[in-house]
This record gives sequence, C-alpha cells and structure tokens, in this order.
Amino acid sequence: MTQTDEIPSWLAHTPSKANPCWHSFTDHVQEVTRRATEFAVPFHGEALARYVGLLHDLGKLTPQFQQYLKDCAAGIPRKPGSAPHKQHGARVAFDDLRVVMGEDIAGIVAALIHGHHGGMKERSAALNDTQQRGASGKVVQALREQAAQIHPEFAAPMPDPAHLFPMPHATDQLTAEMYVRLVFSALVDADALDTEAHNDPEAAQRREGVALSLAVLCAKLRQRQESDFASATPSPVNDIRREVYSACQRGAVENLPGVFALTVPTGGGKTRSSLAFALEHAAAYGLRRVVYAIPYTSIVDQTAAVFREIFGEDAGVVLEHHSAIEPRQKSSREDSEEDRTAESEKWRLLAAQNWDAPLVVTTTVQLFESLFSNRPGACRKLHRLAKSVIVLDEVQTLPPTLLEPILSGLRVLVENFGTTVVLCTATQPALSVQSEFLHGFAKVTQIVPEEQVKAHFAQLRRVRYQVVEEPWGWEQVAAEMQLSGQSCLCVLNTRRQALELLDLLDPDDDNPNVLHLSTLLCGAHRKKALTEIRHRLKHGPPVLVVSTQVIEAGVDVDFPKVLRAIGPLDRIIQAAGRCNREGLRPRDESQVIVFTPAEDAAPKGIYRMALSQTVQLFQAARARGESVDFDDPSFVTSYFERLYRDLAGEVDAKKIQLDRTNFDYPTVAQKLRLIEQDTISVFVTDYDEKETRAILAQAAAIGKMTRRLWQRAQPLCVSVFANDQVKEFEEPFPGLLLWPGAYHFKRGIDLPRDPSDAVVYRVSSLLI
Repeated sequence: MTQTDEIPSWLAHTPSKANPCWHSFTDHVQEVTRRATEFAVPFHGEALARYVGLLHDLGKLTPQFQQYLKDCAAGIPRKPGSAPHKQHGARVAFDDLRVVMGEDIAGIVAALIHGHHGGMKERSAALNDTQQRGASGKVVQALREQAAQIHPEFAAPMPDPAHLFPMPHATDQLTAEMYVRLVFSALVDADALDTEAHNDPEAAQRREGVALSLAVLCAKLRQRQESDFASATPSPVNDIRREVYSACQRGAVENLPGVFALTVPTGGGKTRSSLAFALEHAAAYGLRRVVYAIPYTSIVDQTAAVFREIFGEDAGVVLEHHSAIEPRQKSSREDSEEDRTAESEKWRLLAAQNWDAPLVVTTTVQLFESLFSNRPGACRKLHRLAKSVIVLDEVQTLPPTLLEPILSGLRVLVENFGTTVVLCTATQPALSVQSEFLHGFAKVTQIVPEEQVKAHFAQLRRVRYQVVEEPWGWEQVAAEMQLSGQSCLCVLNTRRQALELLDLLDPDDDNPNVLHLSTLLCGAHRKKALTEIRHRLKHGPPVLVVSTQVIEAGVDVDFPKVLRAIGPLDRIIQAAGRCNREGLRPRDESQVIVFTPAEDAAPKGIYRMALSQTVQLFQAARARGESVDFDDPSFVTSYFERLYRDLAGEVDAKKIQLDRTNFDYPTVAQKLRLIEQDTISVFVTDYDEKETRAILAQAAAIGKMTRRLWQRAQPLCVSVFANDQVKEFEEPFPGLLLWPGAYHFKRGIDLPRDPSDAVVYRVSSLLI
C-alpha cells in the first residue's frame, strides 16, 4: 500500500518513515478501546476506559482534520493544532453524562478525554476550550451519527453510569480522583502504543514477549540467597540477614495485600530481603509487578546493579528509570553509531515510558511526581501501579510538607486498587499516626516482629556513639579527623561548612588523601569520588572525606570512624550506618562522634525544625542523667511522632488535598514537587571536556538538545539555589544553562562563600 493507493475512508494517522500505510480511524479506535479496557481491568475501570477510548479521537472525523492529515502527508505545511480534535469527544461525554451523573462528573470525564494529548485541565477550563474550539452541540451530534455508521459500537447505548463509576469510586472524592487518574493513564498508554505500532512497528515488536514472570524471578532470588548464605562466614551480621530474609519469605505469603513495614538495622540485608518479600508476595497474591522506589539516584544505580547481578542483564527484567536516564522518542536525526544501543537498552528506553516490566527501580521523585501529574507522558505508567507492590526504600526521606497527600494517594491505591506498599528503612518514621495533625495508614503490618527488630538492633550495635556537649570549631573537627591516622568521614549540614573544613584539611588542594562529596560536584564527579573512596577503604591508603548529606541513606561505604554535625536524628543514625557497616571491627574501635559546629548553620525550614527536635531530645536525656539510645528503633519512631506533631498544619502545607477533592489536576501537579523549584540545573563544561564538546557539537548540528543528549548531559549538571548569587548564564539551547564560573577538581563549582555577595556572571562566547 502506498500513500495514495487504498487509502481508508476515514484516517487516524499519516504514513510514517517506517510504515508507508495510512492508519485507519476504525482500526485505531478499536485497538485503543481494546487496550484501554484491558489495562483498566485490575482497578475495575473497564466501562469508563472503553467509553473514553471510543470517544477520544471522535474529532478526527471532521473534514478539517481529515484534510489536515492529507496535507501533512503531502508535505503541505500545516500549523500543529490548526485542526483540533480532542474537544469533540469531550463535548459528547459532557452531553451524555451531565443529565444522568451531574455536571461535575460529566466535566471530569470530559476533561479526561480533552487531556489525552496536552494533559488534563481543570474541568471548567477543559469545557471552555471545548466550546471555543468549535465543538458545538450541532457539530458533535453530526459526528456521533457519522461515527455510528462507521463503527457499530458508536451506536450502542451509553453504559450504565453505575458501571462507569463503580463503588466505592463514586462515593469518595479522593478515590474518584485517583480512579480518573488511572483511567486517564490507561487511555493515554493505549493511544500511544497503538500509534507507535503504526508509526514504528519495530519498536512495538520489541516490547512484546520479553518479560520474565515474577515466579521465575522469585526462583532466581531464592537460589541466589541460598547459595550466598551457604558460603557466608558465620557472624552475627549474617545470622541476622538470614532471620530477616526468612521473616520476609514467611510474611509475604501469610499476609494479605496491605501496608507493611520492614525495619532493619544498617547492614542487615534490607535490599535483598525487601525484594524477596515483594516478589514472593506478588506471586502469592497475583500482583503484577514490583516498583522499587529510592530517594537518590546514586542508590538507584547501586540497587539496580545488585538486582541485575542476580537476574541478569537481559531485556525484560530490571527496568532502571530515573531523571539521569530519561527515555527518549526515536528521532530520524539521531542515527549515528553513538546512538545505537544494545537490545536491552532499546527495550529499557521503551519500557520506561509505561513501566511494562516485572521489576522497576526508580526514584521517589519519579514515582510521586508521576502519580500526581496531569501530563500524558508522565501518567502513562500509572495504571501499572494497581495490583502491584510498591517498595519505598529509605522511607524516612519523604518530604514532611507533602506527607499528607503522598500517604493519602498510597492509602487509596492500597484500599481500593489492590496495591501493596512496603516501608523500608533503619529509621522507621511514624506513618501509622492517626491524629488531627497527620492521617497516616490505618494499619501497618511489621514484617519482622517488633521484639525481633529490637533484638536485631541490639545485636548489631556496631558503633560507639559520643555526643560532644561543647561546640567545636573547624580546627577541632579537623584535628579529630586526623587523630588516629585512619580513614574518617565527616558529614556536615551545608556545602559551605564542607568547604570551610576542606580549607583546613587541604588548604592547597594538593593532598590526595582528602576527598570531598557534596552537590557542588556534578554527578559524574561524585560517582568517581565514591569509587575512589571505596577503593581506599579496602586497599588504602587512609582517606579523609568531607561530605554533606549526599553520602547518607544507603550509600555503601564502610569507615572506621564517622563525625556527624548535629542534625535530624534519623540523619545522624544514617550517617552512623557508614561506620563499621559490615561489623568486621570491634565496636569500641568504631566511633561515631556527634558534635555541634561553633558556626551554627543548617538548612532552613523542616531540616532546622528536625534538628531542633533532636537537640531537645539530647537535652532531655542529659537532664535525666541518661544517654541517647540511638540503637532503639522505637526511640526513632517516637522522634518522628514528636516532629510530625510540631509540624501540625504543615504536612499538607500547600493544601493539595483540597485541590484533589476539586479534581484540579494541573494545580496538584504544579504543587506536588518533591524537589523544590528554587534550584537551577547548570551544565559544567570543565569536568569532562571531551564529553562536553561532543554534546554541544551534536546539539549544534541539529539545533536542539534531544532526550538522548539530555541523558548524557545529566551527569555533568549541578543544581544551584536561586539565591546563590548566580544571575546570568549562557543558554546555547533552550533549558541548557552553562555554568560560567570555575569548576575545581576537588571542590566542584565555585560558589561565593558570603551569602551577602552579589555576583553576576556573564559569558560572552560559546566554545564548541
């Protein structure tokens, strides 16, 4: 078939470079409806998914849109959006439903259909656009009659409203809000997949038949664990790892889907055991996949590598998805050898679009900003969360000011859409709190019994804590780090504090035994520094590391001595997890010193409030003549309870829950940002000049930054705060801001030390 021969009577898409055939309207609507209905089965949304699938492209039957497609195929320039089509199906839905379900629900469904390309708008905005773009009652009635002649399902009576919004989706606003999100996800994923099958049959074929079953993954993990335990040297740490793993295997089968907590001391095998629980539980209860969400990309890399080492590198198994490796759409301009990836990478780029994989490793940012998004690209994956297992690693890092909407979204998934949630950490927050200041989970099941958890923490007391009462100047901190002549880590609260200490330890920047980790370093630089640190800790010589919090919470390093500037209690304990991590040294030789810097500086907001709560706990313990028991997990949970009480009114600081009950999807998406938008991502050109030149040259050749180029640029970017005195940047391509200052091989970007400095950087030329 050619572009001119055998053209269907009614068209949905033009021929593509990979497919010379036209895509018929009937085939497209039928396939989108089928896929969307299938995707909605796990959350009982079949009727609504089928309804919106039928209507979503109704506007393509207008003469204007049919001519638009023919002009595009003939190479006649047409402005995108000059022949709108999403408004017509939205108008039909509104007219159908407003009498039987009321204007509010009718407007929500209309907004769902209206948003399948540009994103869901607030319902009144969607209806206004529908009216303004020519979708009048007379026009859509004619289209409805025309569609009934083309495809018999358009002539079928409207489904029973009770089927469109089954109980309890019709009675609870937050459940209904999430239900609409999931149906929207099913629709946009079905639409994207069928369009891809037409435009790029090779990509569509690559998606099929590659995923291993959860049962196979369970068997592989069991085999690996049995082998490792059999060969492991007997030790208290390995004994506890066996006990935790066994508890996870039992709990996975004995407990129905719900919310679970896995509290394991650092080094207790949390990563593999939590995965074992998730896989075994999913297999036992017919759940569909495991989504393993982690707060930091550095730990995502580390965890995904562990999983791939167990399950293999083949396509269809472990999907790693985060901002540093964003998927990209295939582009005819990116045909160079450099862009031709291995089969597994091609699969990953496709699977990352909709999480069609048995095991997904991602970030909490990616998970929750997608869950509360209104954009089709971000929402495609959401329907995969129904009847799946979500593992939240290092759950204590969830931002307190967003805690209420995040917990509410998870509750709805668990209670109404068959999802299981696992809360993993060594410092378990109080997320089952039910009070006027936080509506947590109604029930959280401990995978490892509380008595056993306490015993594990007591048995794994691998460090000796010392809390210094008098403030320390940087000279004292530096002297303490150098005292024993062994490797030492010092974790500080701010980047400027880290630079102050670095000035004393390595004033001339010529000491190879002093290293620095902070967000002043780009991601590639931090990764290289961590590799060097791990090598030094194993093979020597000793290394002194000055770091901010980037090294806490799951980073796999093992120092004999750690200093931690006083901060939130959970952060102190996480920092201590970088000391004697494997338990190979005597406790008395593994020291964690908590000190108060003489220069009293800490990040503002919640962090400073949590630090103050920690100070109060220390003071109360001193007043009682007691020491703080850092190894008591219940003490940590009580700390979080007190913190959340202090945060009364701040756990939904942006009033997102109200926006959710109003079905205001754009506002919710704009407000629910785990990374505050007071930072600017800048591209450093001095760290890896060869890669920098290659990225800029390729962008210049095609006139823009593609997703592939953004993927390569991400490890060379640094986030700077908007108040860091940086006012102007060179922007050679939209969104690509070049760091105009110096970049140091140890200190990273060079920020002014004095916050009162007002420095304006300008760059006059771009070197490619």
